[in-house]
Amino acid sequence: MISGIPSDDELRSLFKDVSLFDIHAESPTQIYTFQNDTVDSLLDFIGRLEISVIFAERIYVCKDDLKIRNEMFQGLKLDIIGGVQFDSHRFNRDLESMDLSSPVELRLFALYEGKAFGVRFVDEGLDSLRKVKPEQRVEMFAEERRNKLKDQNIITAKKEDPMIERFSEVLVLDRLYRNLRDDYERFNYVIKIARRPGNDNLKKAILKDDGSGFNNDRIRQVVALTLRKTDPNSGDTVQMVFGKD
Repeated sequence: MISGIPSDDELRSLFKDVSLFDIHAESPTQIYTFQNDTVDSLLDFIGRLEISVIFAERIYVCKDDLKIRNEMFQGLKLDIIGGVQFDSHRFNRDLESMDLSSPVELRLFALYEGKAFGVRFVDEGLDSLRKVKPEQRVEMFAEERRNKLKDQNIITAKKEDPMIERFSEVLVLDRLYRNLRDDYERFNYVIKIARRPGNDNLKKAILKDDGSGFNNDRIRQVVALTLRKTDPNSGDTVQMVFGKD
């Protein structure tokens, strides 16, 4: 595999003594490459066998194959999904503005006894772009957000809002809450608990400063803190032990 894609003028100069045909296939042609993987190897090959026809196959990056779609966010936790969606939207925006009219790969080959023998030229920048599938890119964004959140949690572990701390302690002891497996359900359960008669102090913990409604960020803090307290894999929290239900 050779880095960089030669121009049409360079190709005509290299293969001036043979006919060069551009082709397109539904899937990239499988070719046998030479051990040295150089143009000189191909020229030597066609010269020795008196081959007079060379085929040029250009392969392009398809934007639709790389675009991140909403269904790829399924399964992400509440505390990172917003950030991953933001990163993904930014990637899709940048992808849409990219000029992908140049090929990511050029395959030059000759046919001999029904097989293709040749060399491959690759644009390394575009190649690195196409190698990452959208699902993999979402997971990369998710991992970055998890690491950032972990760093933030370490910094703020001793600076939790006392009211948020109190709310999380209530949920840690709530068997119904502990049985929830979806962050969307946990989010709504926090609101449900806050609205119960006698829970005015808990409600204040997740209200906006002006009292006009619930503060989504504070609700997420309650959920995240409760998860840290009950997650045995969290190194910076204490695992709570409960009796059997």
